[in-house]
Amino acid sequence: MDYVEKYTAIVDHYEKFMSSPQVSEGEYDCLLMLSGGKDSMYMLNKLKSETPKRIIAYTYDLPYESRNAIKNIKEISRLIDGDYISFSSYSKHKQLMRKVFLSDKNNTPLPLSRGDSQFRAEKTPCAICSSYLIASACFMAMNLKIPYVLYCADPIQMLGVETDLKKVIELLASHLGWDFLDELMGKKAHRVMEIDSKDLPSVVFPYVAMMNSYDKESIIKELERLGKLLPSSMGTMCSLYPILEYYSYKNYDCCIDSLEYAVSARKGVSSRDTLIRLTGEYKKIIMEIAVKAQLSDHDKTIIRRFADKVHPNSETDAEAMYRQIISLRSVAHELGIFDDLVANTAAYKKAEEEKFLNSVKGEIGEDF
Repeated sequence: MDYVEKYTAIVDHYEKFMSSPQVSEGEYDCLLMLSGGKDSMYMLNKLKSETPKRIIAYTYDLPYESRNAIKNIKEISRLIDGDYISFSSYSKHKQLMRKVFLSDKNNTPLPLSRGDSQFRAEKTPCAICSSYLIASACFMAMNLKIPYVLYCADPIQMLGVETDLKKVIELLASHLGWDFLDELMGKKAHRVMEIDSKDLPSVVFPYVAMMNSYDKESIIKELERLGKLLPSSMGTMCSLYPILEYYSYKNYDCCIDSLEYAVSARKGVSSRDTLIRLTGEYKKIIMEIAVKAQLSDHDKTIIRRFADKVHPNSETDAEAMYRQIISLRSVAHELGIFDDLVANTAAYKKAEEEKFLNSVKGEIGEDF
């Protein structure tokens, strides 16, 4: 499925949801996945204020959720009149992410949707995690007899997410294996595959209605007006993010946010040269400094200055970025991939040295 076809399908799902009558079997018309980030908080308030839909907000409580995101979830549930539930399984989610990070990069690429499209391989951990969260939300919706699950991906993100629950399960199974999936989900995944698709919850992206008007800064301002919320993107980012960057550089030699940066450059938000320079600095910090067993004061100063450079107008975001980078090793240790991270760092440095040597052989001779 190409992007035009995907976008058309997303629009159709959204329009069907908005025009659907109130459900008669359950108490709610939809379940909204509430992460504590700006997009899900804003959309929850918008739909509660502007539609008659009976909404229940749902959070899968992740072990790597930022403190700001957790605070936001508590605050938004207080500020907005509505029902809210959460679910957590820290041990299973850690088991999931450990397997993904330690998987060989030659695993079969993940299918993006129908046809031959694929996820960008460096996004594999994010793709697996979001797919697992979607499946978990759909399972909860099935328990509550709710026909629609709202996933508040922004207009760029939504094109890279599968919406068909059976295909989500197939995606997870293709990468993790059915035996491992059974460990995580019991027999729920197998049961889904036996149910007629029309009887399964539909995943809807409500931000498709704002495809041409989506504005991050306006969303943040509206949330700040609403109450005591911390809606910044950096402040509510998953604490695994530096490890995701490490994974992307180590296995694929690229920045995990390269697509987003390209969009920013095309829109004129940031200059291409600046983005290239900053990503180069960030790669060096992640691969050579943040992985050290002990960070010196000089190392911390380098990281602090870089965070200030990336977020010159937000002390909150700069501080959040700094804290995330210096916690890379401790988070990796807690996740159970610490030893692998150290070993792979040595391998990465050796590969970089060999790459350099090969690049200069033609200029200074084979004996070098």
